[in-house]
Amino acid sequence: MKYLILTFGNEFHKENNPAIKLSEELEIEGFDSMRCYDPGDLFKFQNYETIYIVEVVKDIEKVEVIKDIETLKKQRVYSMHDINIDFFVKSLKELGELKELVIIGIPLECDIEEIKKEIVEIVKR
Repeated sequence: MKYLILTFGNEFHKENNPAIKLSEELEIEGFDSMRCYDPGDLFKFQNYETIYIVEVVKDIEKVEVIKDIETLKKQRVYSMHDINIDFFVKSLKELGELKELVIIGIPLECDIEEIKKEIVEIVKR
């Protein structure tokens, strides 16, 4: 089986800093890991059995795991700036191109070393 961990973030936005730091340090044996800049890049990774997405989530205090993509916030799209990761995830799911997806939400304020340990526990289950 092929597993992929994608960390989303933009180094120019302070709120994405934890994800950026994780992408530089996260290496787990048996898992491909890379930083992703654009949610549209998800279309490139359809050959993975399981994709783990690590992303900063506002207003959480601890790591949260989301396996049901239907629980992602529904939003209206008025322009390309309104398209978030949930749009691409749901599109891939509807097209039957997404086997298994796990979103790992991390808090904005966090200890990177502790978050790394939690992520390893989550993906090794």
